[in-house]
Amino acid sequence: RHPGVARVDYPGLPDHPGRETARRLFDSGPEGTRFGAIVTITPHGGAAAGMALADGLRLAKVATSLGGTHTLAGHIASTTHRQMDERALSAAGIGAAAVRFSVGLEDADDLIHDVDNALTALGRVREHEGASNA
Repeated sequence: RHPGVARVDYPGLPDHPGRETARRLFDSGPEGTRFGAIVTITPHGGAAAGMALADGLRLAKVATSLGGTHTLAGHIASTTHRQMDERALSAAGIGAAAVRFSVGLEDADDLIHDVDNALTALGRVREHEGASNA
């Protein structure tokens, strides 16, 4: 619900197109289906905004490989899919600003606070750039 976010992809969300496939493939625990630890957040503002979001994180570490016990984040268009231009990314359903998170074992509230701070800082930068272009 952050105003800086254009889109969130996670198979645990009710409207995710892969939800039923994930429900069949992933195991269940006492809390229900476990949909995995990969979440993709696409901020408004294109590739530069995605890189700024990743760079603005303080708790999550920026990395090109996802996995492990620490939360990792990567700007998709400049790392794992850097060979694709914006049209190919769009055809694949990937926003140029998308940042993929591999959620680790840190406290959930700390991670949410980290992402919120990075998104809020990104919004301030965009506002400043808009004012200086006026």
